Amino acid sequence: AAEQEYRRAIEIDLSYAPARAYLAGLLAHMGRLDEACLAADRAVRLDPGSVVVNHMASLPFLFAHRYEQALEYSQRALDIEPEASQPYWSMSLSHSALADHEQAIATARKGLNVADGSVLWVGILGCVLASAGREDEARQALRDLDERSHLGYVDPTLQGFIHACLGEADLFFECLERAYDVRSCILSHVTGMPGLERYRKDPRYRDLMNRMGLPGLPQES
Repeated sequence: AAEQEYRRAIEIDLSYAPARAYLAGLLAHMGRLDEACLAADRAVRLDPGSVVVNHMASLPFLFAHRYEQALEYSQRALDIEPEASQPYWSMSLSHSALADHEQAIATARKGLNVADGSVLWVGILGCVLASAGREDEARQALRDLDERSHLGYVDPTLQGFIHACLGEADLFFECLERAYDVRSCILSHVTGMPGLERYRKDPRYRDLMNRMGLPGLPQES
């Protein structure tokens, strides 16, 4: 239904880049990576000066493991607005996936600073620290998220991603179930988040994706 509405918006105004950019994000979460990347490229061509469009365009390429292109669109967004926090998300994860761990950590710390220490960025920083083998610091991020959960909402998906990057499958899936129960708005990122490949053939993953109406495995670009 969401796809239909995005496509209807595009029919009404063929030049409306945000609809194409958000459609690209939706298709990426659905595992339709080739379509997603094409929609992303089209959105940027229509509105190359938009921070949101460039940031959203980076996500399909991140999910498709086309990290250099994800970095290109993230950097374009930051060139337009250096104090925007969102582009650091795909940028830090792309660096991490390319095993450029120091750059990934530095980028995540920059995002954390720009976003005034938001819980989302504590989670992203924890992920790239865990992927870099810096377990003690990653576990500190988990403790930070736990402490914040006593003061306000913390999406369980964030803890789950850190546990996944630490290789803790049972805790990863436990967090995903909690995220499912509270209707997490970022849980669908599990379909393309780098570093989770080892878990996507686990029956628990396939069961969760079925309940969410998403594909069990992304279609590689």
